[in-house]
Amino acid sequence: MRRAQHSEAGPLLAKRLSTAAHHLDLSATLCHYAAFGIACDLKHHPEHLSLPQVSAAQYKMLEKIAPGGTRRYMSLRGSETLIAGDGTRLHPTPFNALRKHRLIRPSHVSTLGDRHIEITAAGQLVLDLQTPARDHMAPLSNTPIPRVTSRRLR
Repeated sequence: MRRAQHSEAGPLLAKRLSTAAHHLDLSATLCHYAAFGIACDLKHHPEHLSLPQVSAAQYKMLEKIAPGGTRRYMSLRGSETLIAGDGTRLHPTPFNALRKHRLIRPSHVSTLGDRHIEITAAGQLVLDLQTPARDHMAPLSNTPIPRVTSRRLR
């Protein structure tokens, strides 16, 4: 009787072991995919990317966009209008530079056709880590012009 049970259990045991080996192989493959995905996500995370150095105008625009509510309107002629959350108009040149560096992105389109703009994680890191660059056109301070005390007459 025992030999009959062992002979019936042999093929069943082999089938269960092959199923377990298949599941183990599948688990190893999925672990490899998960590890690869985590490594890829970490590599593309903003903390690991080199952040661009932004100008004073770009930094001010990031500060305006960060609270939210910024919208971009496109006219039928192709010109764009940018309105910050506080209602001020924004210049498109620093906006386009921020978009090129992927510091901002459109979040969704409203029913009126305008696009809401939000700051990305990299843009938030730029705000947190960088200090605003001084505008080169702004005067350094109100220093008096030195007067010439001795004049030579020729």
